[in-house]
Amino acid sequence: MSKKNLMVRMLIETTENGVPCLWEEGGMWEEGGSDRGESTIIAGKDGRPKKPIRRGYLANGEHALLILEPGDYIINASHRQNYCYLVDFTIEIYKVVDFEEIDGETFAVVEFYNGKYDKYYQTIWGMPEWEEPLPSFLEDAVQAAMAKATCYNCREPYFAII
Repeated sequence: MSKKNLMVRMLIETTENGVPCLWEEGGMWEEGGSDRGESTIIAGKDGRPKKPIRRGYLANGEHALLILEPGDYIINASHRQNYCYLVDFTIEIYKVVDFEEIDGETFAVVEFYNGKYDKYYQTIWGMPEWEEPLPSFLEDAVQAAMAKATCYNCREPYFAII
């Protein structure tokens, strides 16, 4: 059940001049006896961090606004940790293909690039840990996404040139 070649639109922001951008955001919080965490990390087409055009400081919120370009990678990581389970991540990596404007809103057209799924997902759907082997140039960005998603009340960028 591969997601390869799946194309989706992600709602993004633009600068005053119409330049597409997206926030690095996320962190971990406690919810009903479990810890939950999510993060969004943006990596350049070479897998390296980018320089933000704006900073944010709210806990578990938006921390670095980054310009998006075709070829960039968007990495979404999430986890839920119950007290009797280990931390187990679901990670999805998308590659920016293009941009579209629909009804005055800007969207990044992205292609699913790779994914790592938690044990429950693997058991139900029979997926391997990663759909494809993770390329080495994205390892640092994925590690940053996981670290940010486990940072309690995160207030700082994890994968941006500061």
